[in-house]
Parts: sequence; C-alpha cells; structure tokens
Amino acid sequence: MKSEIENRLSKLFALLILSLSLILILFPSPVSAQYFTIKKYHSDIMIHSNSSFVVKETIEVTFERPRHGIYREIPFKYRDEFHKVVLTPQRLFP
Repeated sequence: MKSEIENRLSKLFALLILSLSLILILFPSPVSAQYFTIKKYHSDIMIHSNSSFVVKETIEVTFERPRHGIYREIPFKYRDEFHKVVLTPQRLFP
C-alpha cells in the first residue's frame, strides 16, 4: 500500500517539475532576457562645494534584437538608519 502512495507522489512530483520547466521555457522572464551587451561605459562625476553633483554617463550598447534603448532608474527616496524617509532633490537636466 505504501509503495503505491510513494509511486503516485513521485509521478506527481515529476509532473510538477515538468510543468514548471515548460512554463519557464515557453514564458521566459523579461528580466532574464535583455538581448543587449554594454561595450563601453564611462562616467564623469563633478561634485560641487554645496554637495550637489553632476553625473554624465556615456554608454555604448549593442542590441541583438531591436530595442528602444536602455532604461536607467536613479532612486530619489531612501530610508536612513532610523527608518526615516529621506527625499533627494530632483533635477534631471540643467
């Protein structure tokens, strides 16, 4: 009796693994498939006496598939060591 239950559980487990594998193959995550390579990256950072700064990035990217470019996200909201929310001033372009 116990071997029949173990047999059914092992078949169910195998079916579950197969199903998950097929889902991952048929519907890949957009994060795992970027289809680009960064060839060169250069960053110029200028820090002013008032603690403000200017960053200029030059990125050379080769796309293996047609794309509209890369997306950069710069956080402006942080939590300090006391868990207080700190917002940085936002000025995207001079």
